[in-house]
Amino acid sequence: AAMALAFLSETGGPDIASRVPLRTVPELVALLQKRIFAANAEEIVQSRLFCGLPLYFRSRFVLQTILRLVEQSGAHCATAWRTPLPELVSGLLEGELPSDAEENKPFGSPEALDLALPCAEALLKAEGAGSPESRASLEVALRLARGSDSSASAAP
Repeated sequence: AAMALAFLSETGGPDIASRVPLRTVPELVALLQKRIFAANAEEIVQSRLFCGLPLYFRSRFVLQTILRLVEQSGAHCATAWRTPLPELVSGLLEGELPSDAEENKPFGSPEALDLALPCAEALLKAEGAGSPESRASLEVALRLARGSDSSASAAP
């Protein structure tokens, strides 16, 4: 239910996001972390990571859920700073962590890397959240990602 509400908060705004318990954020980040570090599809299905179901899912799905919460709710954003999310987002932006596999990326569908940039931006909007070191690390990763995006789009 928390995931559905988080997705709905994109259009429903902060009122919908406020209905998602804050304790959900660390749980979603832990799910994202486990999914990112899973070796293969078989491991993901056998581990029943997704709500106890034997289901393959993309890390983008979980990151998008978290993104909607940190965009719409300052309390959820502050909670996210107390999890490994800033480090995971930095790792995605810097290419140190794997994004969604190419063969699992439907045409035109964003991958985790595509959502890491707006997630970093949303996290950094929360003034006073996170340690100075974590914020600086995320800012550097964001600058690098923006630089590589603009250089890639400027190429002929």
